[in-house]
Amino acid sequence: MTMKKNILVVDDDEHLRELVGMIFSPYGHSVTKVATAEKAIGLLSDPSKHFDLILSDFNLGAGMDGLEFIEAAKVLTSAVFWFWSATLDDEAVTRAKSLKVRRIIRKGAHLNIAQMARDFEEDMASVPVTT
Repeated sequence: MTMKKNILVVDDDEHLRELVGMIFSPYGHSVTKVATAEKAIGLLSDPSKHFDLILSDFNLGAGMDGLEFIEAAKVLTSAVFWFWSATLDDEAVTRAKSLKVRRIIRKGAHLNIAQMARDFEEDMASVPVTT
């Protein structure tokens, strides 16, 4: 099992934010959940905050979309980025890949929680332990 990691979830759907918390919190990981890109940028701008993984939805309601957020966040953090959406079109996938997003996940009925946990372990294996 990977050492404790800090995860930031950016999704306008409260239930999905809570789901990610339920997946990773039992393993001792810290999960911070926000509904907007702007709130996430505020956290990333705080030098006392550190995140190992950032999981962002595409459609975040008003304001920046998930890919605009990831582009802005990349200058603030070296975290691993995952991108998820219920509506993944070719353009969004191409943009995500150009931003070097590590995982692109389709939300919805096909969401494989066990696979997410395995992918997390794989992606975090190379991330240094935070104190």
